[in-house]
Amino acid sequence: MFEQILDIYKVLGIFIIGSIIGFVVETLWCTVVNKHLTFRNAGLLGPVNPIYGVAMVMFTMLFHKFRPKKTYQIFLMAAICGGAFEFICSVLQEMIWHTRSWDYSRDFMNLYGRTSLQYMIFWGIIGYVYILYIYPLISEKLEKINVKYVKAGLIVGALIIAIDWIRFGIILL
Repeated sequence: MFEQILDIYKVLGIFIIGSIIGFVVETLWCTVVNKHLTFRNAGLLGPVNPIYGVAMVMFTMLFHKFRPKKTYQIFLMAAICGGAFEFICSVLQEMIWHTRSWDYSRDFMNLYGRTSLQYMIFWGIIGYVYILYIYPLISEKLEKINVKYVKAGLIVGALIIAIDWIRFGIILL
C-alpha cells in the first residue's frame, strides 16, 4: 500500500490534490443538502479547501507509519483522527478568528458541536476510500511525472495557496 519513502514533494502534492478533491466533494454535498449550488472553499481564492488537504496528508502520514492489517481498522483510525482533526480545527478557528464555520450541536452524539458521530463516520469513509483507492493512484501518477515538472508545479501550487492564506488571514485580522 505504501512505499518506503515519502518525500516533501509527494506530501505537497497530496495536500494540493486533497484540497481540490475536498472542495469538489464538499461543494457537491452542500449542493445536494441545500438543493442549490453551494460553493464551500473556506473563503479562499480558487477551488481549494485546505482542511481536506491537511487531512489527506494526516491520513497519509498516519497510515504510512501504522499499517493496519484489516480494512475496518483503516475506517476506525480515519474516523477517530478525522473527528479529532475537525474538533481541533474548530477550536483553533474560534481562538484565532473568533468565528465558527460549523455547529453540530443538534447532531446525535456531538462533541461540543465541533464534531459528531455522523461526521466522524464521514471522516472514516473519506479516509477508507482515500487510503485504499485515491492515495495509490495519486502516488503512482506523481511518481510517473518527470521530477522537475512535479517540483515546479507543486511549488507554484503551494505559493498560490500560501498567498491565498495570507490574504485570508489579513482580511480576518
